[in-house]
Amino acid sequence: MATVKISALPGPATLASDTLIPVVVSSGPTTQKSTLAALRTIIFSGGSGFASDVLGIAAGGTGVSGTPTNGQILIGNGTGIASLRGLLKQRIAAGRMRNWLIFGERHRQHDFFYQEEIEAWHARGAIARLDLAFSRDQAERRYVQHCLDDSAEELRTWIAEGAVIFVCGSLAGMAPAVDASLRAILGEDALQDLIARSRYRRDVY
Repeated sequence: MATVKISALPGPATLASDTLIPVVVSSGPTTQKSTLAALRTIIFSGGSGFASDVLGIAAGGTGVSGTPTNGQILIGNGTGIASLRGLLKQRIAAGRMRNWLIFGERHRQHDFFYQEEIEAWHARGAIARLDLAFSRDQAERRYVQHCLDDSAEELRTWIAEGAVIFVCGSLAGMAPAVDASLRAILGEDALQDLIARSRYRRDVY
């Protein structure tokens, strides 16, 4: 049975498959205490952070997030930015700067989570492209899928160059709208190929 030491836990600790451990889970600007089980098989739809990789390795796996060497297109809304931010931090730390972030919420003034960090990454080129959609800041509602529609040709170029798409956020509204835009822009066959090769990943709730 594979094990891994978790230095973040109080005192020496070892995590094995089927072990329950108390953890603090961050899903946005706030955190909550929870309990996770290390499982031998992990089935997921979307990217993950460091903790998920640790749990996967502990259960005899290889981790689940990965860091694609080509471009990465991150699309999300609301607290979904927390997971996308984790993926960005991982890639930036590895020196991989071809990142395209598309984020949407209601109001820029109140709902642009991690604004300073994201804008700083963009300013220094760690985020190659940044598109924002704040739906209530203008008379006509604008959402993340509209950013995709407006950038169809560039999206095709990124995909042709090997980019991976990550979507994180609302299951109702955002996720199906983004999926519809991707199918319209790339075509059904191309999207199914991305899914088959784990290049279109979703973590929606």
